[in-house]
Amino acid sequence: MNPILTAIWVILWPPISLFLSLIYSEKIRDIYQNYLGPGRYFRKAIGFNTRYPTTLIVARSATFGEIGIDFPATGIGQVEAIRYLLPDLTKYYSGMTLNLVFGDEMSEEDRNEYLKQNLLLIGGPKHNKFTEYIMTYSEILKSLPYNFGYCISDYVNKDVNSNYIYDRTFELKYKPSRSNKIEYAMIINIPTIPTNKYYHLKNRIIIVAGTHTEGVGLAAEYMTKDKSREIEEAFVIAYKDKERDKRFFEKLTSRNSIGYQVIIKAKLKVDGVLDKESKPEIVSVNKFEINWDE
Repeated sequence: MNPILTAIWVILWPPISLFLSLIYSEKIRDIYQNYLGPGRYFRKAIGFNTRYPTTLIVARSATFGEIGIDFPATGIGQVEAIRYLLPDLTKYYSGMTLNLVFGDEMSEEDRNEYLKQNLLLIGGPKHNKFTEYIMTYSEILKSLPYNFGYCISDYVNKDVNSNYIYDRTFELKYKPSRSNKIEYAMIINIPTIPTNKYYHLKNRIIIVAGTHTEGVGLAAEYMTKDKSREIEEAFVIAYKDKERDKRFFEKLTSRNSIGYQVIIKAKLKVDGVLDKESKPEIVSVNKFEINWDE
């Protein structure tokens, strides 16, 4: 073999070998996925603190069983939401403990224990009682730019016709329509309720909800790694004239008083399922501050 080629090979082989080993290293692949690849958008949108376990709380829609033993069941929209979120949660938050519970009836003691964890609430306040508790909690209710009609003017009477999203700033109602084939989805990401005004945990509460079943799944889909980038881009566009630092979205989930909210509009087919040929539209993105001292 040519001595010159041999010398070149001896010089180049160590860095080439190192490069190849890094490419095929599972640890390096994980770092790329989580912090450089598409997973970084998901992690920024979620903002969970990995020191705490995460609990998925769904509504109990029915029970079934035989020989006197009842088994809880949840709705199709919530199952669809879990199908979207669970793969990314287990992949990009590997090592974090995940729990699944039903939030229909829960003691105050149990609820306070769950508030010490990261929470992913699936389903709106009409069916998920834990979601209702969070969205009607005094400081949160006053701070949310959007809320469900069920939680505001109709909260006392529990009007069955309150299935709309209310824009508090402009006093507008976003109503779903089966006849016009319109559905809305809502995403909320807020810091957890403090144990007292002097001590605040670093975990987060995320709510994925919709005006109907289809909206719940749509909200969850927009939190996945494939869609969460669109949320970040919408925030950058909405706040680029107000924020010099375009990386503010990365900081939203690190502060104990800042939350964000996303409203998505989609079209339905005749049979009530989402029209995949018509791209959903992010109607509004908002960041807001919660005054916990009120």
